[in-house]
Amino acid sequence: RASMLEARDLLAESLNSRSKSTKSAKRTEKLRIYFILSKNVTTKRGPKNIYTRITRPDQLLLTKSADDLFQFEDVKIPYSAMREVVYEGEELPVAIFWDNTNEPQLMEGTYTVDIFADGNIIGETSFELK
Repeated sequence: RASMLEARDLLAESLNSRSKSTKSAKRTEKLRIYFILSKNVTTKRGPKNIYTRITRPDQLLLTKSADDLFQFEDVKIPYSAMREVVYEGEELPVAIFWDNTNEPQLMEGTYTVDIFADGNIIGETSFELK
């Protein structure tokens, strides 16, 4: 448990075509999930895959491919976006993007974002689109 990574200062925001923050569902072209991996000297250092799951207000998961799966507990579950980082035990700012340009328009409502690393959920946040 002590070696588990922790994401803090989570911020999920929607961006328009000029990469400016927007609250409008129909203007959203990208979602940016930003957080800081906390300092942890007991965590194994090296490359780590950080996975995000973005859930729409109707509880559907945003995904690009049915093959985008990762191990969580005893099952493989789908993810929305993934990024590999090199973790050296120190604080590490991370941004992960969901590109919505070729996808159906996002719906209005509250979205939930869960962040995973090393088979554990390490943070969660939500944001709202109008």
